[in-house]
Amino acid sequence: MRSALLLFILPLLCISCAQVGSPSGGPKDVEGPKVEFASPQNQSVDFKGDRVRLEFDEFISDKGISNELIVTPSTEKKPQIKITGKRLEVIFEEGLLPNTTYTLNFGKSVVDLSEQNPLDSNVWVFSTGSFLDSGKISGSIQAAYDEVLEGEFWVFLYEGNQDSLPLANKPYYLTRAFESGAFQLNFLREGDYKVFALKDDNKNFNYDLPEEKIAFLENRVHTGNDSLKLRAFTEDRALQYLENSKLQGEVLTLAMHRASRDLKLTSLEGDLSLSKIRENRSQDSLIYWMPLPKLDSLNIILNEGKYSDTVEFKREASAEFKLSIPKEYVLGNELKMTSNCPLSELASFSFLRIGEDDTLEYRSTFANNFEQSLNGLFSEAGSSSLKILPDTNSGENCFVRDTLSYSISVLDPAELLSIEFKLNKANVWVELLDEKGRFLKQASVQNGSVKFNQLKAGNFKARLVIDANKNGFWDTGNYLEGLQPESVYYFNESLELKKGFDLVQEWILK
Repeated sequence: MRSALLLFILPLLCISCAQVGSPSGGPKDVEGPKVEFASPQNQSVDFKGDRVRLEFDEFISDKGISNELIVTPSTEKKPQIKITGKRLEVIFEEGLLPNTTYTLNFGKSVVDLSEQNPLDSNVWVFSTGSFLDSGKISGSIQAAYDEVLEGEFWVFLYEGNQDSLPLANKPYYLTRAFESGAFQLNFLREGDYKVFALKDDNKNFNYDLPEEKIAFLENRVHTGNDSLKLRAFTEDRALQYLENSKLQGEVLTLAMHRASRDLKLTSLEGDLSLSKIRENRSQDSLIYWMPLPKLDSLNIILNEGKYSDTVEFKREASAEFKLSIPKEYVLGNELKMTSNCPLSELASFSFLRIGEDDTLEYRSTFANNFEQSLNGLFSEAGSSSLKILPDTNSGENCFVRDTLSYSISVLDPAELLSIEFKLNKANVWVELLDEKGRFLKQASVQNGSVKFNQLKAGNFKARLVIDANKNGFWDTGNYLEGLQPESVYYFNESLELKKGFDLVQEWILK
């Protein structure tokens, strides 16, 4: 009996011993590794060695230290990094400058092995002389045109003042700006510095790519300045070229690398009866109409400034006929429709309104061959539909093959609102944006004010552009010519339009 009982209990004991549970220890470790020994000590002087050695209270690991570590003043050769257990060594591959304060910024690249918490103090400072330099420079970088600064920016300081320094030389001091654009450089030698900011796309600390964003100050800055304002922009020196193209029937679409304000097209097959249908707001996508003979391909010379290229376009089947009609229409206004082929080639248009009687009389005017404005389509506000019926009597290339249907919200102008700005600047225009910053409308200032009418209730933003050279465009800057981009301002509050109330705002610029 006793043997039987032992045979029953022993397996239960084995099962109990084999079960593994989660430890019920204390709270999760959220602290980074702490320095227990250092050579040299932080903010120490008279350093004569060739390496910095830090020992921590726990095992550490490398989380991209070769890219994160910033040494200032910068060195020609990257320091060698060694991590062994709890020890970190930064070994300099060249002699350090005498009487110079150095800073090592590790960012978030040194973390504990278990929880990946970054170290508690990411900046280490020492001097090869008898004192620490105490100069400071700080400020912020803002986007010159857009509301939000995008990308990682570096701020460089140079002891010299030559324009070529950012193009070919490493900066003397450097720091990575915060995501907000704010930056601060500490432990600087007292003096004057050239300031330059760069979105360093190829990570070589030189401004050597035409599409890299930059910001600069025209004059050198003395240490102690804590309110620098830099405006980041891309220079207008990127090479122009054709990125993509398509010739479908008589519709030629060109996608250019950069904005094209004066592109000229010349055919090698003889004169073209060429009409530009439209371009996008950034002026880098252009659509043309050209009635062509029966050719399988077309050779065209593209010219604009220094850009010139001869391109052979292979002709494809005719593009599908497209007709664009706004989704919203205000009673009493013209309803503008645009097409990708000349509307004047259409022999007839038949409209059918859903929700009103089927008899439709309208008046039309042509802004150009590709735009037609219609009047008298609707008589009351509300949701409506518009159908364009197939057209069987038109030319070879432009005709409505199938019924086209459009849903349209017809708005009562009496229920719409306006925003008016009173301004103290001339030679400016204001752009009205939606609450997400998307462009809606643009208007130039007349007699000290600008007004946007027929708006629905909602939240808006506004951007003001000072057109200093009065050419009707926002012009970017040029570093070597010392030109800053034209000034752009955002209204510092959200603009809320409430039902039944128009809005008048004073906008005073200093």
